[in-house]
Amino acid sequence: MSGKNTLEKALGCFNCGRATYIGDGGYMCDKYDKIVIDEWEATDDFMCCDGKDYKGDD
Repeated sequence: MSGKNTLEKALGCFNCGRATYIGDGGYMCDKYDKIVIDEWEATDDFMCCDGKDYKGDD
C-alpha cells in the first residue's frame, strides 16, 4: 500500500461496501471485478477506483 495516504487506507477497500468476501481472506470489488484484498493483504488492484466509487454503510 505504499503511496497511499492515511485517509485512503482508512476508507479503502477494507471498509468499502463494494468489497465482497470471497473466502480465504480475499475480497473482490463488485464494480470492477478485481481482487482487491488477498490473504487479508491489499493487492495491486487495491483502491482501483481511487476512492471514487467508495460505498459506505449509509
